[in-house]
Amino acid sequence: MIVKKVNRYYCEFCKKANCSASSIKRHELACTLNPNRVCNVCLMDHGDYCQNEFEQAPIDALLAVLPDPRPFQIFDEDEHSEFFYFSNKLTIAVNAALPKLREISGNCPACIMAALRQKGIPVPMATDFDFTLEMEEIWSEINNNRNNDYD
Repeated sequence: MIVKKVNRYYCEFCKKANCSASSIKRHELACTLNPNRVCNVCLMDHGDYCQNEFEQAPIDALLAVLPDPRPFQIFDEDEHSEFFYFSNKLTIAVNAALPKLREISGNCPACIMAALRQKGIPVPMATDFDFTLEMEEIWSEINNNRNNDYD
């Protein structure tokens, strides 16, 4: 039998883990739960999609737009219970704030997700926001721009 002891590295902000310290350090810089994150999407040169000319919006400005999720919590038994769910009214409030959030963030999906997560709002509560689809649009534009550069 072979026994190996390995180091396991964890992100300080989320529960992501890896056996590579450098990988976790890279992740921590852009982790959506890191209040001092550096947005890799805002840093990318992706043509006209990003409206903020590649400058990352301050997280405080993004958080200020979103509603406080605590009044929308519904507890199973009593307020001292740790089990709760959110009222559907949170979805309405988040979707109402989303246009302003898009404006401030320059329509950056990663910054929008970071704001939702740091505010404590489950991302699926923002039904007018689809991170995967919006990132696919950015990558499609990047690839189209690269293809046009080689034509």
